[in-house]
Amino acid sequence: MSLDTLAIAWVVVSLYLFYTSVKVVRENRRLVVFRLGQCIGAKGPGIVYLLPFVDRAVSVDLGEALIEIQSVICPTQDNKSIAMDLFLRWRILDPAKAVLAVADVASAIRGLAAVTLCSIVGAMALGDALTQRASVGRDLREALGKVAETWGVGVAGVEIRDMRRAVASSP
Repeated sequence: MSLDTLAIAWVVVSLYLFYTSVKVVRENRRLVVFRLGQCIGAKGPGIVYLLPFVDRAVSVDLGEALIEIQSVICPTQDNKSIAMDLFLRWRILDPAKAVLAVADVASAIRGLAAVTLCSIVGAMALGDALTQRASVGRDLREALGKVAETWGVGVAGVEIRDMRRAVASSP
């Protein structure tokens, strides 16, 4: 091999290592960095240096997200069903916790919201549930907030869009 070929190979390898080790993180994102499988924390915004072949980074969006949950059917205390549509606004507050605690934050929040909503409505009569929409939303937000906080997630708001008596479907 000639000296020119080695110099070109060295430049190509150096550029590749530089490209894989330097990341520019935007203001509304963070990188959760794992070094040899161990979480070393969230980095960013700005320029983040990673060790090639040693560090792995997971990008996390810190912006507020909206989840629409449609037609959650819950039984009430008087054995009647109520169907609800709602919106959840949430955002990641601690990126490292969010990556380590749950595999998919949005799916976890969606499932937790449906189960918690049924638990809250299940303790009420149908008439009370239909007339106390604000109270149900407030209770749901508080209950979700307590659990989601352990995941590094903050629940910004819960809006119940529609509450109606569920119609039994015929087979």
